[in-house]
Amino acid sequence: MNFLSILYFFSVFFIISVFSFNNDVVVATKGDVLINEYLPYSDNKEPWIELYNTRDFDISISEYIIEAIPKGFGSKKIIQIEKDTIIKANGFYVILVPESYIHPIEGQFLFFDPAQQYEDVLDVVSYSRYSDPKKQINLSYYRFPDGQLWSDELHTPSKNLTNNNENIDIASWNPGNFEIHVLDVGQGDSQLIIFPNGFTILIDVNENSWNSKAGAIKVADQILKITGRQHVNVGVISHLHLDHLGYAGYGGFYYLIESLLTFDKIVDRNSGVWKDSNHDGLCEEDEIEFYNVGDISNTGIRWICYFSDPNYKANKIRETADLCSTTQIDTGLKNATVKIITVDGIGATTQDNEKINQNNRNMDTPPSENDYSLGLLIQYGNIKYLTMGDLDGEYGKSSFGYTYNHIEQAVVGRLNEIDIYHVNHHGSSHSSSSELIDVIKPTLSVCSCGLNNSYGHPGQKTIDRLSETGVIYFTSECDSSKDYYDNVHANGNIVIKSVDGKSYTVSSFQKSHTFDAKNSNSIKDLPCP
Repeated sequence: MNFLSILYFFSVFFIISVFSFNNDVVVATKGDVLINEYLPYSDNKEPWIELYNTRDFDISISEYIIEAIPKGFGSKKIIQIEKDTIIKANGFYVILVPESYIHPIEGQFLFFDPAQQYEDVLDVVSYSRYSDPKKQINLSYYRFPDGQLWSDELHTPSKNLTNNNENIDIASWNPGNFEIHVLDVGQGDSQLIIFPNGFTILIDVNENSWNSKAGAIKVADQILKITGRQHVNVGVISHLHLDHLGYAGYGGFYYLIESLLTFDKIVDRNSGVWKDSNHDGLCEEDEIEFYNVGDISNTGIRWICYFSDPNYKANKIRETADLCSTTQIDTGLKNATVKIITVDGIGATTQDNEKINQNNRNMDTPPSENDYSLGLLIQYGNIKYLTMGDLDGEYGKSSFGYTYNHIEQAVVGRLNEIDIYHVNHHGSSHSSSSELIDVIKPTLSVCSCGLNNSYGHPGQKTIDRLSETGVIYFTSECDSSKDYYDNVHANGNIVIKSVDGKSYTVSSFQKSHTFDAKNSNSIKDLPCP
């Protein structure tokens, strides 16, 4: 073979190789590449957007577009990604955004293929300025885990790094301390309570959609960081809503129990039980015997099917809550008591004088699932902590076809003054009634309500009422249209610690306060039907 033949052979081989390589690179389509994290407001004037390749292979985003749209859909700004840009498998790509492209109040970013324009936008995200901008500067919006649901909190930027480990500080438990960790899980609820001997109670797990397990992953990760363990003594489910329970078969408590953690027991309200009458192993709604329900959704029905099935772990460790019990959740400490203070609406009635604690599914306007919330009154030393899920505190009718009922009114006779109040129903205007607050008079209230709360929580009258009795800590900015006075937005977890049971310190990323407990009266002595 002469020199020209050899040269020709290698030229053809090179052309074929290049052509083959280019054809092996997949171009991004819907779901392949997402906006994973973005920082709109930065004191160094360097906003940015991070893209994430959700696939296990390289993807081309050559000449794709990021479009910045200001509030009111004014003048759009275009950023075109460089030609031949490729994101590696499960990799990241960061785009710097000129500060002039960021609207001072609010705006959007669109990500799309210019060949498709607006016919098939690959991703779209929004941002808005907080009422107090100092709480937002240098904090990013992010998905957790990577490529999944958006967190309702902001965090320290992790540009070009995974969000799965959450680049935020998690306060670990100090053995000998009594601690309450109100986890910032967005527009939902989750609390971890740790006693000096290490006994743990997990109350609720939020998921933002029915097919998500991101909330369970996040909570399990934080429990490991806080306690150093993947075990919880008692899991408590306040009620059967997605933002407190998750969806059986996917995430929430189901995923924690079956895959991520071990539990000694699960304490749950007594909603009903599935009886496999036709012995086909498939849970059908008409096979469920309902006990204490009103407006129960598919979330609740799926949960009943799940725990009733002997093939699952929950079936063997679940117990129904016993109202007024101080032994069902036994911490093993003489100076600590956990009392079940409300469950299934026992002792309450509708405006038409119908019992809440019965099967009310067939009512024209059944009671809200919130009315059936399981609540705990917890005492360590002199410190008293009250948490009651989404309990309602007034009578009314929802536009969604169910009623609110004044369950708080039925509970107040079982209570007296407390120290710390986990605010009912994310601060809803339908809860934290004057009847309740006038009795418990909390020194500290903690509220989990989520950034830019879509329900408008917390209500202004709730903020006003609780501000008159003490300080309120909010996990997030919540509804920025409200007047929060001098109360604290944590923008992260709220942590309450006590060394001696006589005083306690509440702290967050933003601030801390220390208080003395009110008195030493035992919650065991309070009347309870």
